[in-house]
Amino acid sequence: MAAGTRGKPFLLSAFLLILAAAWLAGSVLIWWVAAGPFTVLSTVKNPSIAEKFREIPEARRAQVLRHAAGEINRRLFRGWNVAQLSGGLVLLILLAAGRWRGAHFGVFGLFAVLSFLLVVSHAFWMAPVIETLGRSLDFADRALLAESVRRFGWYHRAYVISDMVKAGLLLAGLSLLLRRGAG
Repeated sequence: MAAGTRGKPFLLSAFLLILAAAWLAGSVLIWWVAAGPFTVLSTVKNPSIAEKFREIPEARRAQVLRHAAGEINRRLFRGWNVAQLSGGLVLLILLAAGRWRGAHFGVFGLFAVLSFLLVVSHAFWMAPVIETLGRSLDFADRALLAESVRRFGWYHRAYVISDMVKAGLLLAGLSLLLRRGAG
């Protein structure tokens, strides 16, 4: 090995750490960004938006703005799920293809697989149901659709909780690798 270089295993493990850290950071960023549209487009939380759309009757204005916020978030999470599936797959391929030493890589690999499986459940099960129910509730009288509201709430809570579990798994895996060394 040439002086001043650590070789391919170090570069691969560094890339693994960077990819996992980016996945975790992206998750936290998405949580923060997702709250924005419902605050910015709320006639209660942002009186200036209410003033800009004063020509539209108040009840209708709130529905339209809530729908717009929902559409922004639906698009945001669709894109984020595609990014997570892509990045997670690269991370898993890197783990499978690498010749990693130490049990800590095995534990990290387990955490990465579990995180990826949670994203698969988000992208192919929970998010489509949340999107469909969310759109059906955007302009509906929620009192008449109590069962749909209940189902939406259940899926949304399951998504949020499982996403926090995913972030916890990634954080624990990163902590393990950083404490024990990635090489």
